[in-house]
Amino acid sequence: MILLISVYCRYVDDIFMIAPIDIVPHIIDTFNSQHDRIKFTVEFEKENHCLNFLDTSIINKNNKIIIDWYKKIFSDRYLSFFFNPSYLS
Repeated sequence: MILLISVYCRYVDDIFMIAPIDIVPHIIDTFNSQHDRIKFTVEFEKENHCLNFLDTSIINKNNKIIIDWYKKIFSDRYLSFFFNPSYLS
């Protein structure tokens, strides 16, 4: 089987790949069969044709790829540097 992967990007343990949806199960099975302790998962673009990868939003707009910055929503909660929950040890 010839895999039609048009884009493959890897950063440490994160992989971004563009491939036809019908071969995705075969790709995942192939990756997961390499080692018992390593298991890959898959995430598809959402209804808005967007997928967040690392600090970017990758948008599929009219079959063109647009890359934008992605910023996680922050709750404005901080943990003090001096926090030492001795009761947890």
